[in-house]
Amino acid sequence: MRPPADAEKIRRLLEELGRRARGPGRVYLAGGATALLIGWRANTVDVDLKLDPEPDGIFEAIAALKDDLDVNIELASPDQFLPALPDWRRRSVFIGRHGDVEFFHYDLRGQALAKLARGYDRDLLDVEAMLERGLVSIAELRSALEAVKPGLPRVPGARCGGVRTPGAAVPRGARMIDLDGLPGAPRVERGRRDLARGRWTADAWWLAAARTRLRALGVDLPPEIEPPRPPELALYEALAAEDDDPYFRYNALRAELASFLSALEARVERENRKRESSPSRRTSSTCGLDR
Repeated sequence: MRPPADAEKIRRLLEELGRRARGPGRVYLAGGATALLIGWRANTVDVDLKLDPEPDGIFEAIAALKDDLDVNIELASPDQFLPALPDWRRRSVFIGRHGDVEFFHYDLRGQALAKLARGYDRDLLDVEAMLERGLVSIAELRSALEAVKPGLPRVPGARCGGVRTPGAAVPRGARMIDLDGLPGAPRVERGRRDLARGRWTADAWWLAAARTRLRALGVDLPPEIEPPRPPELALYEALAAEDDDPYFRYNALRAELASFLSALEARVERENRKRESSPSRRTSSTCGLDR
């Protein structure tokens, strides 16, 4: 099992990537790596990178550094989940230069929108931290949302509706919804049973990672549930107790949760359309910017 990365490990990773690359290019950080280096998180399970333009030799360097630094590295960025903002390169934040490689935080507006669209509790807390630090503003995010909306149909699985910030109430008129037939529904049921019994199993941690969004979509969860630790990190460690290399299963479970949430949201929207005859009463696609 590779341990979670801290800020110092990420700084070493950037230095080594720059040293081992054989040509110029740019590397953009996103997700937990951005949160660690700016300072509102203590660790992350993996480091998300985007290469543009790709430095020569960077893939060989990444493959070696996964083992040399004992760190999980993913080629992942917000524009894999939502359309890229037209000026994302200009709005990315320069971190530093190592060798011929320049390093940036991927456009923070794009990061925030992607987090709101996914809607896990950790994501929502990240966006609150970005707002509190003045890294993004509600006005900027609303404008950015309008900019990406035309491209949503061209991004498979992209959804940006009905997500609310932590602590938001279930929308007026929401009701508990049937989960039968949804991908991941059996795991949801196991997780709910474990949570009701106070057992923090892998299924319970998996479910707790998106508890705010699940409740907003009408999933009945125990009202007193409050994870004693960050659920995504705890899930990773729970899997490590069963497997020496849990990262593949961890990513597979994250993908299963994303698929479940997307299918659930689609079902909720269909139910809403059946119940509400007036289009003006339907939930608009605000991507969490409805406060």
